[in-house]
Amino acid sequence: GGLTIFSHTLPSCYLGLRIRSGLSVWLAMMDAVSDDEFIPEGEKSSWLVYALYVLSGLLVSAVPIYIYVTVFSLALKDWLPVYVAVTIISSLGVAYSYYNVAFNLKSKLLRNRDYKEASGKKEAKATKQEKILQLVNIESISFAIYYTNIVFLFIFLLSAFWIFKNLASTFNYPMSIIFASGLTAYTSTVKET
Repeated sequence: GGLTIFSHTLPSCYLGLRIRSGLSVWLAMMDAVSDDEFIPEGEKSSWLVYALYVLSGLLVSAVPIYIYVTVFSLALKDWLPVYVAVTIISSLGVAYSYYNVAFNLKSKLLRNRDYKEASGKKEAKATKQEKILQLVNIESISFAIYYTNIVFLFIFLLSAFWIFKNLASTFNYPMSIIFASGLTAYTSTVKET
């Protein structure tokens, strides 16, 4: 059951999505690892990962609509074009954040897991490297979605009920969502020193 993306199953909170072997999303961009050495030909990126990011971004960006319909009384029928436009814009910022967090985490995990130093025969070394890569991909994608969703929703709640609380509901919604999405995207680009 579920959409097959790679060969392992993501945690149940990701709607039973499965993963197909050989995902190597951003390894070619990393300076620490050469793409000729570790990435099989034809597996340099996966549009399914990007689709997962956009879909997750759309879902988490749509959650605040419920608050504005129930608490702030902005009717869904009357405000549908605004809800759709703001949700799409916000989901792009959140998807960008997923990508950045996953990429940074993947870089750290590959350095810490002795990816290049796998020992043994050439076949065993390649198998070990592939298993490490698969596990790191799953962990980085899962953590990126989890972490970014928490940051986005926290910033949204803070902005909707505290920062922009004095604005009219019609301005509070787009300002809170766009602010939360933008700040989440910005914080995902900040590198730790």
